[in-house]
Amino acid sequence: MKTIIKLSGYLLLTALLIGCSEDDESPLEDGPRFTTVKLFKEVFIDENGGPQEIVIPFGTYAYTDGSFDLQLITEDEVNFETIPEMVNGVIKFEVEKGGSKAILSIIPKDDAITNGFLEYRFRINALSEFFRKMDDRNLYLGVRDDELNGMPKGMKIAYDYGEVIYEYFYNSERKLLKIERQTPSDWGPFKSVSKYSYDQDGKLSTIMTGYDYSDLEPVFDQKTIYNWENDRILSTEFYILTEKQEQTFYTYDEKGNVITKESFSFFGQSEKRIFYRSAFTYNNNNELVKVHNTEYYYPNEWYPDEGETNTFITYDNYLEYSHTFPFNEIIPGVIFPKNLPGTMKSEGDGLQTQIFNYTYEFDSEGKVTQRSTTDEFIVFEYQ
Repeated sequence: MKTIIKLSGYLLLTALLIGCSEDDESPLEDGPRFTTVKLFKEVFIDENGGPQEIVIPFGTYAYTDGSFDLQLITEDEVNFETIPEMVNGVIKFEVEKGGSKAILSIIPKDDAITNGFLEYRFRINALSEFFRKMDDRNLYLGVRDDELNGMPKGMKIAYDYGEVIYEYFYNSERKLLKIERQTPSDWGPFKSVSKYSYDQDGKLSTIMTGYDYSDLEPVFDQKTIYNWENDRILSTEFYILTEKQEQTFYTYDEKGNVITKESFSFFGQSEKRIFYRSAFTYNNNNELVKVHNTEYYYPNEWYPDEGETNTFITYDNYLEYSHTFPFNEIIPGVIFPKNLPGTMKSEGDGLQTQIFNYTYEFDSEGKVTQRSTTDEFIVFEYQ
């Protein structure tokens, strides 16, 4: 009899638990149930690409009728329309009970003006009762300008360990506005974002760099300042937050080619000291043919000795190339090597000498589309 009573009690408890649970793991009927609204992180559209729908999913089917608002935050001119209609920067979405998503339609204006890449940010501004934000993520909308067609759009470099992806964005002056770099890691793709700013004369003044951790918004805590004189960059200063870490000085030959680059460290010692030096050599055609890199070491608590290591990179067999691509930059965002090397040789202290022969492919307009060698394969893409 005791066994029957225990079994009956167990079956009754099981029935109660099953009756109180739902497939969506929502709270019990006598408590409030909330519909969560989730924003995707980034959406890119083309100015001449026509209307595009952006899905805003809910965590579950909507438990009740309700609404929520998106607020536009931007410093750029708004060159698109929306459905639902945006009024004074606010888009209101009406939600019916049982709905699983909201739809935002973006209708870009295809004008003949070079606007450059335009960025917009939407945040959830208001929600009705029993509606909640899933997290604090914002929706970033990027509109690519079709007047920039032909400009470098991106680069994919395939290695044995994975693929590194670069994306390039430009302002209305066709200057770099932003570079996004995605690299593989043990925890999934890792993204860094560099934003370029220019002074009133159109010269590069700062680059702000941030890192995208765990699908959160980048924290722009690194800054490089460019110091100009007579249309040449004399030095750069690198900061993390407000702390100056490095300063780099450049010298030039009579043709305007950078011939030395010396980097000094300020971090962890009372006075600056050189930690890296590069010397550049060019041929009569102003093509970069040799780079001599020297890295300096100083005594510390782990290593008592002072010293240096030297590496050499040699380029040869150049192909004439009239287009540019932000690749192998001598000064990022400012100076790029001329033409395309056919071979590259690397050697140095403690290193095995390696020689790479490059093979290129071009499109009908003469733009390079691929570069391949034994250890990497690069695809170049254009707007």
